[in-house]
Amino acid sequence: MEAEPKRPTATGLLLGLAALHAGADETAPVSPAVLVEEITGARATPDTLADSGALPHRVYLPAYLRQLGDGPVGGPEWPALDGMCGAVLKVFRELRRGALGLDWVRLRWERICRLMDHVARTWDPEGTGILHDVQPSTHEGGLNGANTYMGTY
Repeated sequence: MEAEPKRPTATGLLLGLAALHAGADETAPVSPAVLVEEITGARATPDTLADSGALPHRVYLPAYLRQLGDGPVGGPEWPALDGMCGAVLKVFRELRRGALGLDWVRLRWERICRLMDHVARTWDPEGTGILHDVQPSTHEGGLNGANTYMGTY
């Protein structure tokens, strides 16, 4: 009987994809959105919130390296608003379809709330429900003022 082939671990696969995306430089920043989409079809969200509650759209791999935090991230200089809101929407979507359990969400609930508080504090400080100022985007640029792209998040 032939032995079943070994399956790659999620971490091994993630690091392998990261090396491919970074041109084999494992310390270069990699977009977690790209890796998460390729590995899981977006069934997870990074747990790398900055102190402010922002979710940087790039992380360093391996994950034990010092992360970017609240400073400039690359691509758009600051964490991308559409990526942050998209991460929350992905959690909701995956929870509804059964890919995530309530225990997974409960463990991250405080971080999800911190992220949404950061979005409201930064782009809607008056609580009008309309986003203001420059809104960094994963499209390598920012949008300014009320607009139908960022506003739909």
